Amino acid sequence: MLNFNRIKWLVGILLVFAIVLVTNLVDRKNFHNIKESVVTIYEDRIVASDLIFQLSNLMHQKEIALYTADSVLNKTAEQNAQIDRLLEAYRQTKITKSEQELFTRFEENYAELKRLEGQQNSNLALEKIKRIEKTLYDLSQIQLQEGYRQKTMSERSLQSIDLFTKIEIVFLVLIAIGAQIFILVGPKAKKEA
Repeated sequence: MLNFNRIKWLVGILLVFAIVLVTNLVDRKNFHNIKESVVTIYEDRIVASDLIFQLSNLMHQKEIALYTADSVLNKTAEQNAQIDRLLEAYRQTKITKSEQELFTRFEENYAELKRLEGQQNSNLALEKIKRIEKTLYDLSQIQLQEGYRQKTMSERSLQSIDLFTKIEIVFLVLIAIGAQIFILVGPKAKKEA
């Protein structure tokens, strides 16, 4: 009978250890997901949104210069150098498949715009700028969608952590109640027998 009690205790301790280990591993995975989501929201969404904003601003400056035919406003070489730097920074962000398609379209339209600027063809350049601005708007919408998706993933991970924390608390309360019953009832039953 003594060996049977030891086996019960050993199984009980191993069960507690296994439950704590599994919940810890699940919590660790969820914390990793949250950390990754926060980093992605900043590096790949907020930074990308800022780059899109700067690109839009530069395109708007080009548009104003073309409309007014003002050589003072027309700083094409300087603006193109800035755009090229921004595009390189954008390439460094994590890009989704749909975002890649739009970005490729942007790069194609931008290359065509640079060619048109060299030919001094303002009407076609204005059309190209309008297309580029539309593409930039679409890229900004993707940033919102992806940011929302990352936020939702973080919320699900937090809910999972909260659920496992509650389960751990319930489990610990049940163990405490079981220990109390064992301590209070166990010895009395042996004395009476």
